Amino acid sequence: SLGIGNSSVGATLDVNDTGATDNAWNTIAKFRPDVSDANAESSIHIQSYPSTTVVADRRAGIQSIDDSGNARALILNKDGGNVGIGTTSPESTLEVAKSDQAGGSTLSITNSFNGTDWNTGDLIGSINFRTDDTSTQEPIRGSIKSIVENTSGATSPAYTALSFSTASVDTLSEAMRIDSSGNVGIGTSTLASDATLHVDGTDTVL
Repeated sequence: SLGIGNSSVGATLDVNDTGATDNAWNTIAKFRPDVSDANAESSIHIQSYPSTTVVADRRAGIQSIDDSGNARALILNKDGGNVGIGTTSPESTLEVAKSDQAGGSTLSITNSFNGTDWNTGDLIGSINFRTDDTSTQEPIRGSIKSIVENTSGATSPAYTALSFSTASVDTLSEAMRIDSSGNVGIGTSTLASDATLHVDGTDTVL
């Protein structure tokens, strides 16, 4: 075992940063290639955020970054294999697990923008279902989006809709929308004001 900055080694490699800054991100270790081009040298930074004042702020992380300080893509299992968070036996490409009968396991998609001037059409977040098949000009074959509606220059996205899109040949189009009032539109993104269910089409059959 090897200890760096630590005489009480607790692992095969035990690195202890005695000069870490409290309540701030610290890079404890860095792994990088050397190809004599700083912009080309994306490295892995093992980081820690210690806090002597706020227990909930104590955390650790991994960041991919080049020598010029630019954040770069972090790839997990590029040659295949499942990724598990909270589980040692993931059953799918990505599995997020938590043992919590009352609260369950939650996956969050967060728009970190914190400001004013929210407008209709702004996107909170989306889930895209993609293909790498180059025979189509539209690689996104399905999409679910959270979209701001009925808003102009607002300080918050007060009204949002869920949009569901499907693909036909090379075109991705919205197929269904649930507006902020819970009304449903099929074949239209502009629901009639008095309609709980609004179906739009040349041959509408219910």
